[in-house]
Amino acid sequence: MAKQSESIPAVAVPVTEAPVRDIRRPRLNWLRAILLGLVLQAIVIIWIANTEIPGKVFISSWSIIMPAVLLLLMLIPVNALVARRHPQLALTRNEMLVSYIMIGVSAVITGYCMIQVLIPAMGAPFHHATPENRWADLHRIIPAWLTIRDSEALKGLFRGNSPVPWSVWLLPLGAWLTFMIAFFGAMLCTGLLLSRQWITAERLSFPIVSVPLEMTSERASLFKNKLMWIGFFLPVFFESLLALNYWFPWIPAIEMKHRSFDHLFPNRPWQGGITPIVWGFTPFVAGFAFLAPVDISFSVWFFFVLSKASKVFGVYMGWDAPTAGSASQRFPYPVEQSVGAFLAFGGFALWRSYPALKKAILSGIRRNGDSQDEVGINRIAVLGLGVCAVYLIVFLYIAGLSPHWSVGMIALCLLIAIALARIRAETGTAWAFGPYRNPSQILVNSFGTQAFSAPSLTMLGMIQWFYIDPRFLPMAHQMEAFKMGDSVHMNRGKLAAVIALATATGIILGYYACLAVSYRLGWDSSKVYGAGVWISTLQPNQVKDWMNNPVKPDWIGFPWMAGGAIFTLALLWARQAFMWWPFHPVGYVLAETGTSYSFWFHYFVAWLFKMLILRYGGMKLYLKVLPFVVGVILGDIIAQTVWSAGACLLGIPVYQFVS
Repeated sequence: MAKQSESIPAVAVPVTEAPVRDIRRPRLNWLRAILLGLVLQAIVIIWIANTEIPGKVFISSWSIIMPAVLLLLMLIPVNALVARRHPQLALTRNEMLVSYIMIGVSAVITGYCMIQVLIPAMGAPFHHATPENRWADLHRIIPAWLTIRDSEALKGLFRGNSPVPWSVWLLPLGAWLTFMIAFFGAMLCTGLLLSRQWITAERLSFPIVSVPLEMTSERASLFKNKLMWIGFFLPVFFESLLALNYWFPWIPAIEMKHRSFDHLFPNRPWQGGITPIVWGFTPFVAGFAFLAPVDISFSVWFFFVLSKASKVFGVYMGWDAPTAGSASQRFPYPVEQSVGAFLAFGGFALWRSYPALKKAILSGIRRNGDSQDEVGINRIAVLGLGVCAVYLIVFLYIAGLSPHWSVGMIALCLLIAIALARIRAETGTAWAFGPYRNPSQILVNSFGTQAFSAPSLTMLGMIQWFYIDPRFLPMAHQMEAFKMGDSVHMNRGKLAAVIALATATGIILGYYACLAVSYRLGWDSSKVYGAGVWISTLQPNQVKDWMNNPVKPDWIGFPWMAGGAIFTLALLWARQAFMWWPFHPVGYVLAETGTSYSFWFHYFVAWLFKMLILRYGGMKLYLKVLPFVVGVILGDIIAQTVWSAGACLLGIPVYQFVS
């Protein structure tokens, strides 16, 4: 994976690694930056809850936190005016970036597959229990201190138009608060141990961070480039037409939303092979795909097409027929391959970092030029990781999950989080999905239901809200924060402390915002987005299915999972062994995820245009085009967030830009 910087096409982003310092500017005032970050954090979290729970515009699941970009864009001109009149009051670049980082690492936690799911999941097994679903059988097993059972509190939660009974929620929310802080803390400590290897030794590009770094650059102003503004206004114009057309159909607009095109393939073997297939265009997604190295953009769409071709072949052979048997019907075992690929990719990232990890873990004295600060940071990271891991194991044991299964679940979740962070560090994909099988399902499928006690099965089912969508795990945002900090020479230890503070305050603010909106709208009403209720009912249904329909270890699927891992490792080896090797393992890892399913066309277009530009215009033309691409990214983000903010403030529905 280190080969990324060895060829011209791999030049991904125009990020200045060591920005020129202005010695006349004051040093970073951490207290001022943190206070500003807390204020902006509260605004963004309340904004997310009020726009996502009602299903208006979804802004928390992207790799780049859209509201943070909008606030940064608003802050820059205001700060410039302040600098002219009162230079001593103006924010430095680093202070603005600290505020941006605080929003980024915490806003995702309020997203529609994290706290927004936790809230209804704490009460659904009791409020929606019926004689038919027999969820009442689980009530004696589910820990009372992690759930809401008060009938009046549940009525208000699911029916709406009620005040929040805070006294009922304090204990379970406090318990889950400690769980999330420990898990996110473990990710933060792991990121601290990995960050120097990824950033300094391997010099991964982290394309996502190019946007805030270029926006705040002190060396050259991005906002003086005419091409940037052309790129900016194009998506603003077309996205605004779409939003206006939603209210006034007579206004012309070009539909860009992702739609299913299954109707174009009504016959076998295309039906069931190529389908389901979606097509659409989101400008800033294509922009980030353009910033990715050519081998990555090529591999994402190539392996997606290869995956579809293998399914077409299976249908052509008749292996999907009911008479073919369950083993053949699962061909080509896409979920199993995806799980194996993710685990291998994350494991390889750890193995590659092993020398640095070993040095960090064992660094009791100064070695190889390490400063005393670095030694102290490593000690704190190792100690913090150990404390967080022990706390999580004890927490889950008290909740009913056996210690060895707790270790397995924690390890799988961390490995998937590391893989996603690595994918984003290398590719900058705007939407980084995980595999379609979460750690709980991986454990049960691998070992069979009989290996677990009833409390362990129950806990594995009821905790799925936490990692059912790995996009909302904050580790990738934490690693990108370290990259930003390194680019502007922030102290890593202080930055890690700020991230920890922002995480804790973000969870508490997320609780408040999501509960307030939940009790106002009601999760059983048509006023809310259905994902929260669906996942909250999926969990007890999953537990009952495991108990009522015991399954044996998936010996048929396991070789395919191992095959996915081996193929990923082979791609990694070939990429390092042959300079001409065109296939990046990230393409295979993402082939059976929502990233490729949703955005394969974006990567094809980005690859095609970038190849043409590099072939016929070289690096000179490529560098000229970059401001236009960054403008497209910014314009699309600003358009979506401004319309979202307007809908939130006015309390009206708005066009959903992606799906």
